[in-house]
Amino acid sequence: NYSDSSLPPNLNINPSTGLISGTLTHTSNGKNLRVPLRYFFNVTATNSGGTSQKSIFLSVYEPPYITTQQNLANGNVNSYYEQELSAEGTESSMSWELVAGSLPPGLELKTSSSSKRTAKISGTPTQSGTYLFKIQCSNLVHAPNTTTKKVFRIEIKGGSERLDSGLKPYYGYFTKGKVGVDY
Repeated sequence: NYSDSSLPPNLNINPSTGLISGTLTHTSNGKNLRVPLRYFFNVTATNSGGTSQKSIFLSVYEPPYITTQQNLANGNVNSYYEQELSAEGTESSMSWELVAGSLPPGLELKTSSSSKRTAKISGTPTQSGTYLFKIQCSNLVHAPNTTTKKVFRIEIKGGSERLDSGLKPYYGYFTKGKVGVDY
């Protein structure tokens, strides 16, 4: 027979097997907390041979939260493009990975060298179009259980547009013009 002393909220212990199960949830003022929660509790096992107690320490980490908006800045074919992605909600470094779809040809995803909480999509796009792709951000210390994914969109426009003014070249002579006088 198993019992507990103050399991974390929403967790239960099966008295026959000792299996602890449930879904941990926690909020603060309606917003998810972005710091680990730490729980300390005791589990007691009792059978015909006696009673044994074990102390358990449990740390719960939430996944990172990607703060960058879904629609990224538009770009142009053959023009340098750079967009920073950022996340919050962890005490450690994060890894960034393209997990579905594809970036526009010519662009790549790189984790920032100055901050592991950011990544950059950069390069020179070579094809126009609208690109949808999914990026995964993981807590490097506590992965894979603390991973989040987000779909992003980039529109690459077709190079520099040529403006047509409607003017046609004139191949004749202008008459009666004088230097230094408006014509």
